[in-house]
This record gives sequence, C-alpha cells and structure tokens, in this order.
Amino acid sequence: KALATLIADLFGYQGNIIWDTTKPNGQPRRSLAPGRARQEFGWHAKVSLKEGLQRTIEWYQTHRLETDFANIGRSSA
Repeated sequence: KALATLIADLFGYQGNIIWDTTKPNGQPRRSLAPGRARQEFGWHAKVSLKEGLQRTIEWYQTHRLETDFANIGRSSA
C-alpha cells in the first residue's frame, strides 16, 4: 500500500485508492535488503526509491505522447 500511495502522490493523483480485500495481496513475503545486495554483489543504490520513481514518472510524462502519436492508426490486434 505504501508504494501505491507514494506513486499516486508523485503523479499528483487526487482520487481515492480502493483496496479490494477479496483479492490476493501479492507475494506472501516481501523483503528489501539493500544491505544484503551490497554484501553479496557490491551493489548500492545511486538514488533513493522516491527519486528513482520521480525520474521514471517524469520520463514517462515526457515520452508518452511520442508513443501515443506513433501508435495512431495501428490496430491493437
């Protein structure tokens, strides 16, 4: 829920997020372990999750019109 709320906030979404509690809640176990990734692979994040999402959203908003125009007249079948 926290991730969906963060993405909605970054997009500027003003509506309500409705959680369907009758549906499965994704993976039964979730774990973010950047410390383990650093230890195992020498990996470290260069940007925070929030900054990475913001950059992705900005890229999407800049490029989505290009994709929309490129697909005009194309059949979805």
